[in-house]
Amino acid sequence: MWAKEAMEVLSCSYNTLKAWSKKGRIRHNEDAKGRKMYWDDDVYALLGKRLVRDNWAVAYCRVAGTTESDRRLMLQQQQLIRSWCAQRGISLEKLYDDWAPATDFSLDWRPGLHELIQDVIKKKVSVIIVETPDRLARVGWEIFPAWFKYYGVEVVVINSAITVPEYQLEQERDLTNLLLKAGVDRLDKLGADVLPKPKKREKREHPGKITPNWDDKPEEPTKRDLSDLM
Repeated sequence: MWAKEAMEVLSCSYNTLKAWSKKGRIRHNEDAKGRKMYWDDDVYALLGKRLVRDNWAVAYCRVAGTTESDRRLMLQQQQLIRSWCAQRGISLEKLYDDWAPATDFSLDWRPGLHELIQDVIKKKVSVIIVETPDRLARVGWEIFPAWFKYYGVEVVVINSAITVPEYQLEQERDLTNLLLKAGVDRLDKLGADVLPKPKKREKREHPGKITPNWDDKPEEPTKRDLSDLM
């Protein structure tokens, strides 16, 4: 990753990044123009070492349905994230999962996402790890990292590119579903099939408004000390 990306992941300055690189903590390569590309593994290894222990490092997984294929895909997704975290010294405290299309954000269909949001608001979470951006959202993904950042939470994406065939197929279906909801006509000419409706799940009670547990004033944000990594 480029220097800017590494600085965002580690929440550090460029001078700190250079110091770690000079000491061999973060390896790098240079392109033909002399620009440095820092090793992803080394950056995330340092991320695992500096996580605040009072907060959780969590993961969010999602598949589109509940078929046998979806269950295998969910297992693969969870195993990949657990292995990725273990290799980088990140202790995964909790894993949230949902079995619904990425275009549905309701409590009935995405209870795992709503539980994650509640834990973020309650300041239990420090880092959220996802395999690909579309696991959280197909459209408007950018709002999640920006929103969570206000709570001091980082979103770490393992693979920015969506290369899993099942995810690509899901992407086509989700986009078709969005067009159907928008009332676009003549989708049959585009080779699109009308998607089957997911099975209705048990009605869940809405959590309502969540008020942070403040006495007289908001909690002071946790200050991260990176001096031990220098």
